[in-house]
Amino acid sequence: MHKNQHYIQKAILNKFSSSTGNKKVNVIDIVDFSVNIVDTRVAMTHEFLYDFSFDDSKELELNLNKMLESSFSNLLNDKLIDAKDEIEINRKELELIKKYILIQIYRSYRNMTGYINVPKGAVELSDYNIEDEELKTDFWKREMATILEKDFTELISDNKFVGIKRQADEVYQSFLMFFKTDQEFIINDSGVVYERIPIKIDRDKHDEYIELAERLGKKLYGVEGFSNVAKYEIENNTSYIDNFLFMPISPKLAVLSVNVLWKYHHFGHEIKQLKSPLMTKYISFPQNKYVNLDKILRDAKQDIEERKITDSKQQRLIMDSYIPKYKSEEDTYNYKVIKINKEETQYLNHLMMNETFRYICYKNEENMIDLIKSYNYLQSTGVPNIKKNFKGFVDLIKKQ
Repeated sequence: MHKNQHYIQKAILNKFSSSTGNKKVNVIDIVDFSVNIVDTRVAMTHEFLYDFSFDDSKELELNLNKMLESSFSNLLNDKLIDAKDEIEINRKELELIKKYILIQIYRSYRNMTGYINVPKGAVELSDYNIEDEELKTDFWKREMATILEKDFTELISDNKFVGIKRQADEVYQSFLMFFKTDQEFIINDSGVVYERIPIKIDRDKHDEYIELAERLGKKLYGVEGFSNVAKYEIENNTSYIDNFLFMPISPKLAVLSVNVLWKYHHFGHEIKQLKSPLMTKYISFPQNKYVNLDKILRDAKQDIEERKITDSKQQRLIMDSYIPKYKSEEDTYNYKVIKINKEETQYLNHLMMNETFRYICYKNEENMIDLIKSYNYLQSTGVPNIKKNFKGFVDLIKKQ
C-alpha cells in the first residue's frame, strides 16, 4: 500500500488521459528513449518517495492527500477545469491554489535529487535549519510536512525554515493568471516550470549587490551569509528573475503564478530587467471584492495623504499593501481566462520540455509530434537555451 507515491497528482494526470475506464497517459521517457502508455495510478510516481528513513507510517503521503490534494481536486473539478471566460474564487481558494503551487515546487523526485546533488560551492539554504545527523532527504520531507501544517501567515513569518520562508514569500506575493488554449499543454515530471530571465550584474555593482544580499538576508530571514549566495551568483553568472511559474492543470488550462515585480512595474515603478513576451502582451489582474474594503481604504487614504502621493498607480500599490491587514476568507477574486495562440502554447510547452528531468505526459499524439518538430527546428537553427535532445521521438510516437 502506498508503495508508488505520486509527485504529480493523479487527479491532474487523469486530465491528460485519452482513455476511459482505467485512466492511462502517454509518457515520453527521455532517459530510456521510449514512449509508453502508462496507468495514471503509477505514472509520475517513485517508490516510497515521501517515507522518512526512520518511519514507514506513510504520514506525509497521507497528509498530502488529506490536507491539500483532496481540496484542490474538488476546486479543480468544481470551478477551474470547465471555466470559459472567467474564474471566480474566494481568498481561501486562492491560498489553496498557492499552497498547492508551493508544494509542487518542492515535491518532485527531481527536486529531491537536487537536495543531494548540490553544485560545488553553492550555498544551501537547508544548512541554516537542518539538524545534526539529519539526512538531506528527511529534511526535504520535513519541509513539506511543515508547509502542509501551517498557513501562509506562519510560513512567511517563521525563520525556522529559511528555504520555506523564501519560497513561500515569493508565491504568496505573486498574482495568478489563467491561460487556456485550443492546442494542448503538456506536463513534465516537475509539474511546474519558470520563465527564467538571466540577469547580468555589472562589474561596478558587484560590491553593492553583495552588500544588499547580506542586508536583506538579515532583515527578511534573520540569518547571516546571504552575501555568499550573491558571490556565488556573480562568480557563476547565475543571477536571474523568474517572471512567472507555469503550472498546467489540464491539456487546455494552466495557472500562472506571476512575480510581484510585474505588478510594481505595471503600476509605475519601471524595472528595466523585466522582459517577457507573454507578460508584456497579456498581463492581467483580477477584479477584487474585499469584505473589509472600507478599512483598507481608510488606512490607505491616511497613508497617501501623509506621504503626499498624487500618482494614481502608486496610490494603487499603497492600497494593496493594506489588504493583508484586513484580509478575509470571503474576499473574492474574478479572473479573466486568457486565450493564447498556437505559437504561445508551443513556447510554454518548450519551457516544459527544456526542464524535463525524465518524463513528459501528453494527451494527443499529433499535437506532441508537432511540438517536438518545432522544438527540434529551434535546436537546428542554434536558438540558445535548448537543453534537451528530442531527436528520434517523432518516429517513436508514430510507431506506438
